[in-house]
Amino acid sequence: AMAAAEQLKRDLAAATLLHTPDWSEPFWYIVDSSPTSGIGAVVGQFDKNDKNKFYPLAFASRRSTPAETRLWATEM
Repeated sequence: AMAAAEQLKRDLAAATLLHTPDWSEPFWYIVDSSPTSGIGAVVGQFDKNDKNKFYPLAFASRRSTPAETRLWATEM
């Protein structure tokens, strides 16, 4: 169980490792929101040789304001 937990930590750290932008490739913005949790976003790029690999360049997030907690996620 301890080895599995250590492997999970390594996998999560590798998945969120920030990469250097390739200025010749397009940038993608992925945003998600929840009135109870907040708004999260990632800016990244897909690998030019393997379009199934997405490399994060930056993350951003914030909690919902009191007014936003009354909105639907699509309204945020």
